[in-house]
Amino acid sequence: MKKMLKILSFTMILAMASSAVLAAAPTTITGTIQGFNCVAGKRTCPIGREDALAATEKVFVLLAEDWNYYFVPNLARTIMARHINKQVRITGKLDTQHRSLRAETLEAFEKGQWRQTWSRSMQEKLQKEMDFLP
Repeated sequence: MKKMLKILSFTMILAMASSAVLAAAPTTITGTIQGFNCVAGKRTCPIGREDALAATEKVFVLLAEDWNYYFVPNLARTIMARHINKQVRITGKLDTQHRSLRAETLEAFEKGQWRQTWSRSMQEKLQKEMDFLP
């Protein structure tokens, strides 16, 4: 009986550990950057008036191709605003409970190909370089 409980306990621990690893695997979502107010109103942001939108919109989200949206809390508002209405691909840790994606990389589709425009490692490297400036 004790041996059976040990095996069962070990199996449960192993299952929980493997599900934690799977949950931590990076997720890539493709879509466009939109103002939250536009998405909340079930529409995309107006094309051709991105600067005016950037001046009035406070929060931007990643609107996926399936019309689900995700907050990207670790990307600066300026980075998000620069990509309004552009096709992007963000890879990071998905939090379905809070409808958010903690970004590791941001790629934009430009001139027929994906180009990385931001990554957490790029930002950290630049921050270290800037720390040495007077």
